[in-house]
Amino acid sequence: MPGSPKKRARRLAEQYYETVVTNQERVIEWTEFNPRQAEFLKAVDDPTIRDVAYIGGRGIGKTSVLSRAILEKMYQYPGIRCALTAHSHDKLRDSTKRVFMDMVTQSGRPYVMHEKSNIFELPNKSECWFRSYEMKSPFRGPEIAILGMDEARETEEEHFVVSSAALRQKGYPHKFLIATTPNGPNHWTSKYFINPDTRLPDSVCIRGSTYDNKL
Repeated sequence: MPGSPKKRARRLAEQYYETVVTNQERVIEWTEFNPRQAEFLKAVDDPTIRDVAYIGGRGIGKTSVLSRAILEKMYQYPGIRCALTAHSHDKLRDSTKRVFMDMVTQSGRPYVMHEKSNIFELPNKSECWFRSYEMKSPFRGPEIAILGMDEARETEEEHFVVSSAALRQKGYPHKFLIATTPNGPNHWTSKYFINPDTRLPDSVCIRGSTYDNKL
């Protein structure tokens, strides 16, 4: 495909956007989302990429596309265990979980929400665990396949490292997804996803702008 890497990436994102919007076989239909969100979803679907970051300013749909990515994998892989995390209980309850549940409700598809354990379950036995890092080491024992970390700039590097080791559920793709606003070159998100000398080998970073938002 001719053109610069950035132009090729944008064309691929636009093609993915058109496919998802028009393909009736997708598990969740969106009317619109921007090319950067499409690029993020395409990276999540890429089997050669394990760690995917979506970094940008407020209002670009970071939490929404994080929820979308996890829901798609839950419908695609029966029995998969996923997690959505945030730094605090309040952030998890008021933003991360609310966006996820609103998306599910709008889809009209059946589900069970186990409020006591804070686990969302689909009829195909796939699960999404809602966890905050105010809990003591929430991922030192469990085995999961996909983890989404909302507003990662508020979370300590140790939590990222420990949580990453939990991605070992057998028989499923393993993905660590983060969505966050920027926090400068000295933050761990830059270390693992942006700095060319230290970034994770099987990672990709999608940089978004408020002007990308279609909504």
